[in-house]
Amino acid sequence: MLSWVGVGVSVSAAFLLALWQPVAAIAGHSIRYSYGYGGNTGVMRELFLLIAYATPTIIPFFVSTANMAKAIGTTLVVSLFAAGLIERDSLTSVWCFFAAILSGVILVAVRREPGTHETFARQSRP
Repeated sequence: MLSWVGVGVSVSAAFLLALWQPVAAIAGHSIRYSYGYGGNTGVMRELFLLIAYATPTIIPFFVSTANMAKAIGTTLVVSLFAAGLIERDSLTSVWCFFAAILSGVILVAVRREPGTHETFARQSRP
């Protein structure tokens, strides 16, 4: 189910990116993206777009049976709120910064998960 939500969000995002032509600009120490839709989308539309994107990004961590998944999901949610508090206008780039750091934690979690190391070793052999 979540994978279909993710596909829907991906297709919608591709359409909106083609329609609204984003422009990146430096804003302080972050990157701000503006879109060519002619003005402010309003708080409700921005919140809807954020929830639509965050749902297939975050929820899988809370339904996963992997050992560290819920902790990673919680950290991802906290980082989203922190990014919003730190730099709301540049939320996308600030949250991506936090997510890049969190990817190191995901690597550790995958390596610690029982059976994953052996699976990766078998797949890499000729």
